[in-house]
This record gives sequence, C-alpha cells and structure tokens, in this order.
Amino acid sequence: MTITTLLDPTLLPARTMDQSAFDAAMAYLMTNLPTWGTQTNALQANLNAIAYGGVYALSYKWGTSVNASVGFTAGGFIGLSDGVSNSIMATPANAVSIYLDTKDLSTVSVAALLNSTVSGNSSAIKGHIRLVKQGDASKWARFSVTGYSQNGGGLYGQFTVQFIDSSSTTPFATNDTVMLLFQRTGDKGDIGPSGYTPTYMYVRDEKANGSGAGTALNGATVRVLNTVKVNTISGASLASNTVTLPAGTYEYAGSVPGYQCNAFQAQLWNSTDSLSVDMGTSEISTATNAVQVRSLVRGTFTISASKSFQLRHLQVNGGSGTFGYPAGNAGSVVEVYSEILFKKIA
Repeated sequence: MTITTLLDPTLLPARTMDQSAFDAAMAYLMTNLPTWGTQTNALQANLNAIAYGGVYALSYKWGTSVNASVGFTAGGFIGLSDGVSNSIMATPANAVSIYLDTKDLSTVSVAALLNSTVSGNSSAIKGHIRLVKQGDASKWARFSVTGYSQNGGGLYGQFTVQFIDSSSTTPFATNDTVMLLFQRTGDKGDIGPSGYTPTYMYVRDEKANGSGAGTALNGATVRVLNTVKVNTISGASLASNTVTLPAGTYEYAGSVPGYQCNAFQAQLWNSTDSLSVDMGTSEISTATNAVQVRSLVRGTFTISASKSFQLRHLQVNGGSGTFGYPAGNAGSVVEVYSEILFKKIA
C-alpha cells in the first residue's frame, strides 16, 4: 500500500508551543495518525513480502472463530478449519481450509486479488501459502493450495489446503498479526506430471566383511537384494530379492558386479508380468584381466497397478567367476554388491 497520509513535522506538537497551538497540533496528529499507521503497517507487510520471497503479502489478525456460513464479520481476520468444527484451530497440521476476510487488516478489499490466485490455473497444486507472524519470522506455517472460493456474499474466502510443515505445533496466538504470503504455481510449475513430490526406495545386497557374492552361474540369475537403505514410497516393499512398487511413474538406476565371469549384463525384470523392463550395459571380466566390473541399468517406466521387480544377471560361460569379489577392508562393516534405486516422480 502507498502511504498517502503524510505527517508534516512542522504541524506536530512541540513543548515550545503555547496552549492553543499545542491543542491544534494534537488535534492534527490524532486525526491523521490512525490512517498513517494503517498505511505504514500495510507497506511494511509488502516490504516484508520481498524479504520473505512472497509474490504478495496480506496482513490479518489471527482469529478466534471460524464460521463457514458468515465468515469473519469483524473484518481483517484469518483462521484455520479442519472441515468439521467451526472453532478456530491452533494446530496447522490438522487444517484442510484457511478462512479469511476479503478485507485485510488495513480494511482494503483484496477480493479480486484472492480470486486471481487460482483463476485459470489447471494445476493440481494451485500455489503455496506461507503464514508468518509479523515481526517474528521464526513463527510460521506452510500449505499447498488446491482451490479457492468466496462465500458469504463475498465477505470471506476459503482456501482448500494441504499442510506442509510449521515452525511448531501451535505457532500463532489469538490476535497475532499474521502475514499471508501466496506463491502461485503455474500450469507447468508442478513437481512431476501430477504434482508429486519425488519419493525414493534404495535396496542392495549386503554381506559380511570378507564374504563374496557367490559363484557366477550361466543364464539368468536373480541377484540378491536383502537390505532396504531408504524407503519413502508408500506401499513399496522388499521381500525374497523382489521389490514391489505401487502404481506410478518411476526413474531407476541399478547395477550388478561381476568378477572373472566373462560377458554379462544386468536386467530389470518385471516378475509380475514375466517381461524384461530394460537391459543393462554389456560388460566382460575374464580370468586373464581379473577385474571386477559392473553392468549399469537406468531408465523410466510407468505402471498402472502394483508390480514386482527383480534385478537379474544374464551371462554365458561363467567359468570359475563370481557375482562379486569382496574388498575385505579392515575398517569396513559390510560388502556391497547388487543395488538399485527407484525414484517415484508421479
């Protein structure tokens, strides 16, 4: 907001004035000070928006109640709802809606601005909201926005949100001045095709220090995968050297080692449908060169339902080679052989 009410220093009260001049100066100050203060606070919020990285910032009071039928009739209030109770929520983690007046704390109508937040935006995630206590940036909460509507004859708005995180369980107190900072997500700006945040599963073959990976066999052998190092993919699991993944789109990167086992390749195998997903790089390790090498397999795939996958080792004329020779380092806890990483991107 622009400050239009400027206080003239020559008209402000001073100790050297006589009583009548002092009374007139005080009347001037008290008449203009409220408007000047309101405009200054609004300007501060806009300047803070730059510091906090927001596209725009609006100042509100943290409300005491949310009523989905009438909104905040006093004006300038904001609050959270769990969609069940009309009481204000102190815990952002349970919120599914943000209710707010269409006039901010300075009584300026922001109805058109709020409507523009999702207008024409076809992304699943319309944008992100950060609520920050004015004057104390250590108290905040963040949400993804999936929709917005205005109700009560345009008196209040409702953001449909998904909680991301917050500085504490209850970062705000009743009547705190809170800034709403909104960052719009463009139609091409989602993470992944459907707005997913990537999640990961990394599994590998771990054996005791000094233990090899076993004698190499001709043909197709399912490589051992016995240890889950990371798994943030809901519904993913590892059992009997087999990774089960839920429906989605994945990037993957895996490798299998071989020592003196002649020519071989890694293969990512869909064991649910009995088909090859991808072949790895062509490698060779002979008895003569005695070098351990790895076949790498990398790519992407999409599955419409839960499927199971194995990492296989394909070779001929294995001879006396192995699926991996141990490093035997004195300070090592385990030997690591076959491995694969899945990244869920949609």
